[in-house]
Amino acid sequence: MSASYSYVNRNKGQYFSVGLFEYSSSFLAAGTTYSARALALLISENGNWKNDCISLVSDYDEEFVYIQENYIDISVEAELLILDVDGIERFVEVVEIPEKILSVFSLYAHTLKRKDVTYYLNSVYGSDEWIGKYFKKNEISRSYDEAEVYKARDRKIELYNT
Repeated sequence: MSASYSYVNRNKGQYFSVGLFEYSSSFLAAGTTYSARALALLISENGNWKNDCISLVSDYDEEFVYIQENYIDISVEAELLILDVDGIERFVEVVEIPEKILSVFSLYAHTLKRKDVTYYLNSVYGSDEWIGKYFKKNEISRSYDEAEVYKARDRKIELYNT
């Protein structure tokens, strides 16, 4: 099994996976996936990671256990940041949205009642047909993912100033 990587903000005690929207979190994915967009937003003029000490850390690194236990995983917030700043259009302009992103979208539409995402899913799959296709697909992992979304919602971390 290969190493997974996360971007770590040492000043704020936060981190998020290189594998946002269920993409690969390998070293080769760093700087090339949706996580790169999230990082760009976070370190931009309006981002709250601007001027902070940021590292790319492997889950094989001895320090990563400490990070997981003491830092806040803001992976959900980073995904939502992209949706908030870029809108769903960032994803819709692709000819076909990968199933893994649709799975995450269904989680946000159902759990957070995101109108933009719900509207998109309803327009593509019919009113609430996506619930059976993506949301109920994997009950076990979904319950973990739902818990992470609720934690992110309740933390209300400000990542970007609009």
